[in-house]
Amino acid sequence: MSAIAAVVLPIWAWHFLHYGFFPVYSKLAYTRSSFDSQLAEGVYRFRILGAWLVRVVDDHLGDVLVEVLHNRPLWMTAAVPGMDVGLYGSLVLVNLVAYLAMSILLQRLLWDPDRPLTPALYLLVQVIVLASSWVMTPYDMLAYAFLLAAVACLRWRSGAAPYALVLITVLGTLTRETQALAIACAAVFALRSSRSEARRGLVLTGVSALAFAATYVGLRVVLGWDTSVINGLTVFDVGLLAILGLAGALVAVYMVHCAAVAAAGGSGRTSATVLYLLATPYLVAILLAGAWNEVRLIVPLVLVQAVATVTADPTSESVLRDRVRPRQVLARVTELARGVAPPTRARHEKNRKAAPENVPFVPGS
Repeated sequence: MSAIAAVVLPIWAWHFLHYGFFPVYSKLAYTRSSFDSQLAEGVYRFRILGAWLVRVVDDHLGDVLVEVLHNRPLWMTAAVPGMDVGLYGSLVLVNLVAYLAMSILLQRLLWDPDRPLTPALYLLVQVIVLASSWVMTPYDMLAYAFLLAAVACLRWRSGAAPYALVLITVLGTLTRETQALAIACAAVFALRSSRSEARRGLVLTGVSALAFAATYVGLRVVLGWDTSVINGLTVFDVGLLAILGLAGALVAVYMVHCAAVAAAGGSGRTSATVLYLLATPYLVAILLAGAWNEVRLIVPLVLVQAVATVTADPTSESVLRDRVRPRQVLARVTELARGVAPPTRARHEKNRKAAPENVPFVPGS
């Protein structure tokens, strides 16, 4: 059943979605000239990996894909004069491979035989991912796969995990900026780990953050700083469709939260709350500058939210609550400040008086 859910159903769903419907992005991207011009503007020019892969597949397999698809999307070619069927096939093929990788990773991260509600959570997340695919881009599905691959590295008990995490973070950041959500997930895992595991978790969090920052800044240095993630404010340009899209996104997040908490046996609320707080920059960005009618903007958060919540248990949640409680955080900061502060004369005198003096040595003591 898990193999069918991870491979067979996604293939069928992807085939139905891209031959049964007409994705919105097709009118902009299914000729080579419009594809290149669209992805060379604004924030899209920093999302280079997905577009590069589509071009490579089109250059090497475009003629083969035209032969395979020559009698399939004829109604699409009629709707879009000059449509490049080989480019269309390349886009679908790259997204299909990325979607299958994402589905397998999602199944491995969520599906737990000891928790009977995890299959339902997996299917719910899949429905949300597919519902967002009515807008098909060369980078979204690839970004989801890299995001879940980074989360899988965080749970991989191997010495190679940090190196794999660096590579995946770099590739994910070259695909889309949503790779930063893996850093928030890593911080949640680290904060709720036992004392012996917390150091490893913090190292992985730091490695992920440094790899993301270096790649993000490197892209801006090479391609220019004139465009940011917030390419333009859309918060004041809100219509009925945008409001419905925002409402749908909020409902999707709430449903995944409830399903993940139920699948975790009632645990995970604290993990979800901390994750939302750490993901605040992403939430602010999509609220200010996102197209609210596109549910796909909330999908990366839904993916990490589902994994972070369903993998919680009462013990880890208790540890997390203790570590993020404001009083405990303040006490820890104060303790660290005292530890690095230069010792005063009064403290030296107090320590000297407290130290035992002239204690006789007893063999074996």
